[in-house]
Amino acid sequence: MGWSSERIRQLRLKLGWSRAEFGRRLGLNLDGVYKLEDGALLLSAAILDELDKLQESVESYSRGIKYKASAASKFQNKSMTQATSRDLEEIALETETK
Repeated sequence: MGWSSERIRQLRLKLGWSRAEFGRRLGLNLDGVYKLEDGALLLSAAILDELDKLQESVESYSRGIKYKASAASKFQNKSMTQATSRDLEEIALETETK
């Protein structure tokens, strides 16, 4: 999937970063971030790579939150206090299929 100006803006908002912070992380000044979010800035390979990395971080964090909630529910339902690696694999599989 390509990087539209709206998708870039949504990524910044998901990260909870100001335009200034986003620009700092991407090596852009504030004007560059406005242009990026308006679609008026040509994306360099370095910026594309950084956007991909940031998106993966957001997705990874989201998966972690999803697994933690599923694990907590399963532990509570089964009165578990510890889990084996197999238990965690089952939780991950169950969560992915939901």
